[in-house]
Amino acid sequence: MMQDFIYKLEKLGPFENHPILAVAVSGGADSLALTLLAHEYAKEKSGKIIALTVDHKLREGSSKEAHELNELLTKLGIEHHILTWDRNSNISSNIQSKARNSRYQLLTDFCNKHQILHLLVGHHKNDQIETFMMRLERGSGVSGLASMNDINYLNKVRILRPLLNTPPEKLRNYLKERKISWAEDPSNLNEKFTRIKFRMMLKNYDDLSLDRIFNTSITMRRANYSIKKNTYAQMVKLLKIYKEGYATIDIKLLLAIAQEESFRILSDVLTTIGGSEYPPRYENIQRLYDKINSGSFRAHTLGSCKLIIKNKLLLVYKETKKDLYQE
Repeated sequence: MMQDFIYKLEKLGPFENHPILAVAVSGGADSLALTLLAHEYAKEKSGKIIALTVDHKLREGSSKEAHELNELLTKLGIEHHILTWDRNSNISSNIQSKARNSRYQLLTDFCNKHQILHLLVGHHKNDQIETFMMRLERGSGVSGLASMNDINYLNKVRILRPLLNTPPEKLRNYLKERKISWAEDPSNLNEKFTRIKFRMMLKNYDDLSLDRIFNTSITMRRANYSIKKNTYAQMVKLLKIYKEGYATIDIKLLLAIAQEESFRILSDVLTTIGGSEYPPRYENIQRLYDKINSGSFRAHTLGSCKLIIKNKLLLVYKETKKDLYQE
């Protein structure tokens, strides 16, 4: 297990000669196994890890579990910090998404404050399969079906997922061999959450079917990389973004390139100009493209942006209460 982990982690490098790694740990089996593996790796490199737990205080007993985890990690010689979400009491909707955003904000803020470049998170093979299936149901395009990357950049921090190819059973067995117990989050059984619904559904799949889904997600990731590379090459030819906060797209060139590349350009521009956290749904991008291609396009609103045609260019600007380009 250790040698396999070292191989996977070092593929996500480079790292410093004596690396300092932050590890997000909830106390569940996956993140706890990651913490112990990273600790052994860092010791071999004369480095260290710093384990970080975010207490969202969304359920009774979360603070007690965080402090019990602190006792365990301290006994194992691992530095551990508990970060608390100072939640606005008025937040009542979409709490899971907001908790996730706050978690990464707290984690990366800590890393920046302590000059830590790398943050390891414990997503594993089944998490990747669940993500793929959730996005497939939503009708995502290639970018969405590529699912989670093993390397992301957020708030000047490298988010690393060295366990994406690792089955969760392997992580639990690793802890059992070391007689380390872990906490079970009761929300992992609550089927009101979409991910948990898919998790329960996938329990009915055999290993071969799960492997095929996982391999498809890898294929989509490769395809996404190729499309992204080609898209960037096309962007420099047909897209201009202005410091005033709007963009123009050459419609003739947009319609001349591969559709998937056109979809990606429209999605990226709308996300950038609109300032949205997530891109518009793939089906909405398709409809927008079809309107432009048919010649019936006049004006459109999507992703907090207004789109109009002026002088054979698609003008994209942030939607406001007063239309700045009314004629």
